[in-house]
Amino acid sequence: VTTGTVEPAVPLETAAVAPAQDPTPALDEPAAPAPPAPPAPPAPPPPEYDEADRDPEQAENLLQRLAELHQRAGRRPASVDPRQFAGDEAGGKKAAKEYRRAKKRWESALEGVIRLSDAYTRAAGPEAVAPEARFYVGFSRSARADIVTVDEAMDLLEAAADDFRAYLAGAEEDGPFVTEAHYHLAIALYRLARGRLDAVLEATPHADAAVREMLAKDDRWLAGRLAFIALKSLIDSEQEERAAELADGWDVAKTDFDASTENVRKLSRRTRVRPGVPFGKMPKLDAIDGSPLGLDGPGGRPLLLHFFSSYVSTPVREVENVVAPIWRDHNEAGLRVVGCSMDREMTDAEVERMTALYDEWGKTEPLRTGRLGDVRTWAEARGMEWPWHWDGKWGKNALVHHLGVSVSAPFAVLVDHKGVIRWRGEPYSGLKGVVTQIMTEYETSKDR
Repeated sequence: VTTGTVEPAVPLETAAVAPAQDPTPALDEPAAPAPPAPPAPPAPPPPEYDEADRDPEQAENLLQRLAELHQRAGRRPASVDPRQFAGDEAGGKKAAKEYRRAKKRWESALEGVIRLSDAYTRAAGPEAVAPEARFYVGFSRSARADIVTVDEAMDLLEAAADDFRAYLAGAEEDGPFVTEAHYHLAIALYRLARGRLDAVLEATPHADAAVREMLAKDDRWLAGRLAFIALKSLIDSEQEERAAELADGWDVAKTDFDASTENVRKLSRRTRVRPGVPFGKMPKLDAIDGSPLGLDGPGGRPLLLHFFSSYVSTPVREVENVVAPIWRDHNEAGLRVVGCSMDREMTDAEVERMTALYDEWGKTEPLRTGRLGDVRTWAEARGMEWPWHWDGKWGKNALVHHLGVSVSAPFAVLVDHKGVIRWRGEPYSGLKGVVTQIMTEYETSKDR
């Protein structure tokens, strides 16, 4: 797929995706049968269109010019990496100047496609616009959305989404830009979504189609980028089951997604951690005192597994204000609480460097080195009397890896006595109430 507007693979924890209008009716309610609608009147032509402007011969010429200009618009120049010119100041300045010129020509091509498409539409007539013309202008609008203000970008993306929809509606199944249109429409919808679920749900089949086609064409870099965004969007929208279906369809565990492979697989593992799904056996790990955590064996008791980092501070202070009270209230009744440190152990050189910086900055708070002694001190100060695991490996921690947990924020998984996940998420979003519920169920099961 030739796009010209794509960035490198998105880091796992920074991807920003969102979901378009509230669905009507609600997604979990069947739609009421609609009354028969009267025939719709023909849509009026755009205000700027005049029948006298119609000129089929000129339209053909303009369409050819659009195709040529689109080729230029699709070649976004690569920015200059200063590291390539270390010690060569003159060469760096020359490369930067050439880049600015190329970027200006590229931006001019984008604007040219948009202006020329208006002239083409007038010459062809709105009802006779070729599908590829809609793709050309949609592509240029979505590309320009990367270089303008946020408000302008949203308007451009809305228009681009309409263009890609129109292209897909009018093109043949094997049209030359079908895969690209699916790709760019999905990206536009994800960028527009901003908390609206229906945009994510509309984008999903387009993302699925594009990823499958790009993998078939061995375009794994773009496939990986889009696969990551699609899975992340669905997970953030609490659509883990749909995300799991996508991941299974792409055979994520075995598929090469180029630079995004591990990030995509991590998100795929995260889709398995959702309410109603069996928790399964975890890796054999020990607590800091050397005793087995016992997560790899049979359950039989409710379990709260929480992930924490001594270097991640949240306003809620979830360990002392949420997890510790739950342990005190329910430990004797049979609730198991197990912690997992997501800290990264600093090297001696890193500790030395950071200590010098702390002294230079006049900082008096303890340096969080991620080492076991420091993490133990941190945990004891917060009343963590339950067993917890540490290996100092950060994102490569066995439990973090196995469950696809994000290391950027605290996380918890609540499992009932039957081994079924009942809750998962940040450990301060309604956790206490669900714990009370499953402990009541556990007590009732013991009386039977």
